[in-house]
Amino acid sequence: MPKSTRQQADEHRKQILSAAASLFRERGVSAVSIQEIMAAVGMTHGAFYKHFSSKEQLATMACSAAFEQVIPVREQWVDGKTGRRTIESFMRCYLSTYHRDIPGSGCPTVALATDAARAPQGSTLRDQYLIGTREVITEIASLLEGPEDECFKKATGIYAAMVGAISISRATNGHELSEDVLTAVQDLLTTSPHQVV
Repeated sequence: MPKSTRQQADEHRKQILSAAASLFRERGVSAVSIQEIMAAVGMTHGAFYKHFSSKEQLATMACSAAFEQVIPVREQWVDGKTGRRTIESFMRCYLSTYHRDIPGSGCPTVALATDAARAPQGSTLRDQYLIGTREVITEIASLLEGPEDECFKKATGIYAAMVGAISISRATNGHELSEDVLTAVQDLLTTSPHQVV
């Protein structure tokens, strides 16, 4: 039995969002055209406006989709011995060369930071970026022990350090500094006298 027109439209919309979420993380919102996104899913440029009113609307929704896409990935970041999620396993997976090398499917906080920073105050893209970033910080805080407000503050610092490390590591990829910065930040967060976790 053929799919309904509504089902097809929903599938096409999801395909466009998924492609945009990947391309925007790889190259930035301004560097990716609507035509490129539509070509990536085998649709025409004109079909875009059946699903989205503007590129700005797509960017906001793609930002949200990108944060949602990485949730199941992070849920697999477990300790190899205990099978439990820990702050150490989170940091080890986040601060990996594998994560560094997959911007199109990696952390949106890193990949979309410049786009969010350049968006005007009160823009829907900036709002969605803030929501997604705070949710990751809250997730990290849940892996820490102590009073909730202290855990959130500590998690904010941990996440900021890791996001910065991935940013620098990607920018210096091909040089030894790229891997050194990932190791250095993990060491900084886990060893005395600067121990965070």
